[in-house]
Amino acid sequence: MQNLPDYATIYIPDESTEIRGTVQIIHGMAEHQRRYKDFSEFLKSSGYVVATSDLRGHGDHVSINEELGYFGENGVSGMLGDIHEITFYIKERYRDLPYFILGHDMGALIAAVYLKKYDSFLNGLFLS
Repeated sequence: MQNLPDYATIYIPDESTEIRGTVQIIHGMAEHQRRYKDFSEFLKSSGYVVATSDLRGHGDHVSINEELGYFGENGVSGMLGDIHEITFYIKERYRDLPYFILGHDMGALIAAVYLKKYDSFLNGLFLS
């Protein structure tokens, strides 16, 4: 089984809560995954497994200020690979549950590109 990447966090409902589905959140420009902690906790309490992560050039992906906003040499392809790695992690563990992605701001653009390439993995997509 694949491990969750270091730059990602997973929120799992407690054992007494029926799990209804899974949601992966893709944050916007100049944001980071911690901005979505309260919302992730709300979804978790409502029965959803939630995965958040920092996009390249954001949050825990950055070790020095000069890296802020830099997507790396592979740019969007690298980010799509990072997102898909988390998708695999979730799908391996919760294969029978609906899988949704929520993308906000720049994350909505990335999620739309992800949909175009990996639509068979998704049950739904929310763009804001």
